[in-house]
Amino acid sequence: MQWKTVYTEGVRYFAQNAGNGAYWFLTILVTEPAILKQAEDFASIKLLVEGSQATITVDDGRGNPPVYMRHIEFTDCPEGEWKFYFTNRTIMLPSEY
Repeated sequence: MQWKTVYTEGVRYFAQNAGNGAYWFLTILVTEPAILKQAEDFASIKLLVEGSQATITVDDGRGNPPVYMRHIEFTDCPEGEWKFYFTNRTIMLPSEY
């Protein structure tokens, strides 16, 4: 499945400024089939960074089990829980929804 994806200014800011850049995160979102399938409706994405490791979790935002989880061994993203939405071929911050 391939289609053009766009992202908002807030997501662009995150990708440019999280550590030395987090475009790797956006690449994962637009290349993983399970994420793209969920995003045809609505995908709620959480990037949890603890120390230098991270976990990406994607679900439908309705409390159902995740459709995708991935552990990242190393990242220089700042610690915290970062949330994103992916719908209508657009990746956005919750405040931009």
